[in-house]
Amino acid sequence: MIRDYNKNDIDEIIGLISKHHEITEEEKEGKRKELQEGKKVLVYDQDGVKGICILDIRANPHYGNICDMLISLEDKLTMNAAEELWQNVQPFFKEREVAVIVTYNRGTHIEALNFYKEKGFKDWFGAKHMEFKGGTFEKNNLIYRNFVEEDFEMYNNLCGEAFRPLREANDIKPFNFFTGVLPEDKEKIKKGNIENKDSIYLFYDKDEYVGSAIIADDDVDNVYVNPSLQGRGYGRKIMEAAINIALEKNFKEIKLGVLEWNIKAYNLYKSLGFEEYDGFKFQRMFINKC
Repeated sequence: MIRDYNKNDIDEIIGLISKHHEITEEEKEGKRKELQEGKKVLVYDQDGVKGICILDIRANPHYGNICDMLISLEDKLTMNAAEELWQNVQPFFKEREVAVIVTYNRGTHIEALNFYKEKGFKDWFGAKHMEFKGGTFEKNNLIYRNFVEEDFEMYNNLCGEAFRPLREANDIKPFNFFTGVLPEDKEKIKKGNIENKDSIYLFYDKDEYVGSAIIADDDVDNVYVNPSLQGRGYGRKIMEAAINIALEKNFKEIKLGVLEWNIKAYNLYKSLGFEEYDGFKFQRMFINKC
């Protein structure tokens, strides 16, 4: 039976999310809060919650409404359960005028990937997850500090330009995630920056800003080098410093994600002591003209 979730389902839903991809305890609490506040989730009920379909809508200035969809089942994806969930979410797509549906699965979940292809989804891009297996690095010449509100425009403008080539190559619009978004989304970015300011590290070579990294929740994320200074070895220096910071914080593990396209970054992370342990394939389907 397919039905809307209720708050008694929350623990089982989080358990199924965890089966689909690893999430930290902090992320679980965040998911729990989202579910308590209300979210579009269908459950596949067969003497308990055996499957879920979570739907998140976001506005995109280039495409219109994008729906991020996650389907996860207690056992491996079966055609009957997946088909029932898929058929039951169709009215939601129409009601919300969804233009693009995005989903992702582990690269090893061939049955799931093929299911979506049969529905009309196209392969988009792949991402690899890596974990650090090395030790502390010798301190380099970079100095660092945490983000403050006055950094907002500078930090995000340079970040947007640093990631532009990657986003263009993988057709991720807007190509500059900061200058190309709606004004209300900029406010969300600002709020997120301020809330997480103690996890955002800005790195300097003397007085020159060279790049940044987010270091939190056993992850090193959003690493970038100032576009005007790329090709000078700052990416390695930032990563060495970021790993040292994570070790000083006594992270249980240090993980990161990298797109398959970004071979240069992947090779850098390998040379620093990261090993690949998982990977996901993203797929998308355009269902309205955009």
